[in-house]
Amino acid sequence: APSASDLIARLSEALLLDPTSVLDTLHRRYSDDHDSENGTDGPSASSFLSPQVKGEMKKLILDAVQQALEDDENILDPLVGKIVTEPNRAPGGDSLLSYPIPLGAMDDEWKEELGVWANPTTAVEQLFQKESSGCLRRAEGVAFAWSRVDESNYGSSSRFRMYAHGRSPIELVVRNDDRQAETLEIASRLMERIANGPPLDQNFLLQLGVENDGT
Repeated sequence: APSASDLIARLSEALLLDPTSVLDTLHRRYSDDHDSENGTDGPSASSFLSPQVKGEMKKLILDAVQQALEDDENILDPLVGKIVTEPNRAPGGDSLLSYPIPLGAMDDEWKEELGVWANPTTAVEQLFQKESSGCLRRAEGVAFAWSRVDESNYGSSSRFRMYAHGRSPIELVVRNDDRQAETLEIASRLMERIANGPPLDQNFLLQLGVENDGT
């Protein structure tokens, strides 16, 4: 489990990697112009780290962190999702980050042997074939986690995210419509099955009422 120091370090990394962040508190700088207001000669008048100076810097940090963590969709959710699914071992000669082997790294012979299962789209389509006996299962030793972020800026739609192996998530967006409650329930059950349940097979999809619409 991540420690507080791990989370703080990762939060800082995430913010530094996004220099275009719209969070205004991240771009604020400390200013000691209050010295001139108190009748001194300005910033260089004193090198004393007064309680006021430290208090203002403390507030600067807390305001930035608070605003960042309140941005669940763009900052908090990805931060937590990636860190709780990261491999426990540090990457070595055989980096765990390359496991499971990406489809793009497989040679043609291997892909030919896998057939429809070598392509994400055809693999999912196979589950909808009549009397299909295939299934999709989680890679052994890979941690999964899922989340739901409600987007107030998109007409009350909800964004479901599946995290695995510390990587960026795949997303499923449920729009606000007449069947939203039913669709949210289906999406939640599907995510839970993928993250924690038995292999994903045709029987489960039929139970959910999921159909292949070709998209």
